[in-house]
Amino acid sequence: MKFNSIKILLVLCILILSSCNFFISKEEKIKEFTKQGKIAFDKKDYNKADEMYSSIIKIDSLNGNAYANLGFINFYSNKFIVAIKMFDQAIKINAIDEVYFYRGLSKQYLHEYKDAICDYDTAISLDNSYAKAYHNRGLCYENLGEYNKAIYNCKTAIELNSSPALRAVAYTIIGASEDALGKYDSAFEYYSQAIIAFPQYSEAYYQRASLYLSKNKPNEAILDCTKAIAYNKNNGLYYKGRGLAYWAASKTDSACLDFKKAAEFGTPGAENFARKVCVPNPPSYKALNM
Repeated sequence: MKFNSIKILLVLCILILSSCNFFISKEEKIKEFTKQGKIAFDKKDYNKADEMYSSIIKIDSLNGNAYANLGFINFYSNKFIVAIKMFDQAIKINAIDEVYFYRGLSKQYLHEYKDAICDYDTAISLDNSYAKAYHNRGLCYENLGEYNKAIYNCKTAIELNSSPALRAVAYTIIGASEDALGKYDSAFEYYSQAIIAFPQYSEAYYQRASLYLSKNKPNEAILDCTKAIAYNKNNGLYYKGRGLAYWAASKTDSACLDFKKAAEFGTPGAENFARKVCVPNPPSYKALNM
């Protein structure tokens, strides 16, 4: 009987310890899954990170941070629709400015500019110094043709953030908006400001080159497009732009090479220009654009 009593006591102790372990292990598991998820995310092992944060939700279906992190994982995996769904869940549980911003950014990548603006509005209402939200809201407005709003938002972003890269993009958006409003001198100055802020920003050179070409300054346009290509060799528009500048400068052999290169990237219009230029005695650029 004494032996049986000891056995029963041992079983009871094991059950009690197991029960305690169950309650402790839930929090410990979440902590460990979070740790492993962050490590995997930082290594860009998004499948592993997804597995870790999904495991947290199985334990705690109201864990807003896990949903938010699943949103980030899908965003950086270019799965924007899934990212939005995860951010939706995160916002229902715990609405924070960063989640609204990334949901807006996901919508922006899907060209849902009006919906993206709504999310940026909320992010800014939660943190009125959120420079990236102003910047991206400005880009959305520029895409919608609301240029004055684009200019206001990008100027605000510049005032709030000293990051050279962000300032360069913001200056370029302002320049493009001024250009669209017919304020070409102002646009030129903003493109130049973008280049000063961040000399490696290729888009600013390309946009300024387009202005040079419209002012019949093809040699300056060639230099700017060459700079753009130096910093980004994989954008067909830059080759097409330089091709047009070479053509305007009567350097049709160089123009032909650039149009062919642009066509390799599938750049709209490049193949058509190549057919016109890559022939004996091609038409002049001026005659074609009169």
